[in-house]
Amino acid sequence: MKQAILFLLFTVAITSSAFSQEMPTKSQWGKVVQQLGTTTINVQYSRPVVNNRTIWGDLVPYDKVWRLGANEATTLTTDDDIAVGGKKLAKGTYALFATPGKDSWKIHFNSYTDAWGAGDYDAKNDVLVVTVSTKTGTEKVEAMRFTFENAIGASGDLVLSWDQLSVIIPITELTK
Repeated sequence: MKQAILFLLFTVAITSSAFSQEMPTKSQWGKVVQQLGTTTINVQYSRPVVNNRTIWGDLVPYDKVWRLGANEATTLTTDDDIAVGGKKLAKGTYALFATPGKDSWKIHFNSYTDAWGAGDYDAKNDVLVVTVSTKTGTEKVEAMRFTFENAIGASGDLVLSWDQLSVIIPITELTK
């Protein structure tokens, strides 16, 4: 009888341990870190996939705020003040939202970093909003990604690529 109880307890322990592990989400987690001058910029995000869907103007509508990724808020952390599109952004951590347009986008740097989707977006928490350019007809990118391009010295472009669109966000370290 003792052996049966011990076996049962062991089975429950193993089973609950297996179920407590987090399963991967459909939109995998991503991270990109870049040094511009002496400033470190860190972007953390979830990577939604195209999955045979029409993205721009459909899944992600034009002229409405979008969470700029999937799942938890995409965040940008900078350890020093930077300029984004020529406008100052103080060091700190910000949630990134976007208002996609057909020809340009507004990028919102928002102080509320615990957002889950655009339903938690509140414009009163915007610290900075910049308008940036887009490039269409680029290589097809199945899983959304952020990269740094043209990172030379104290400046570079944070580039969001997904489907056949790239969004270019120019960033420059502010001199100390």
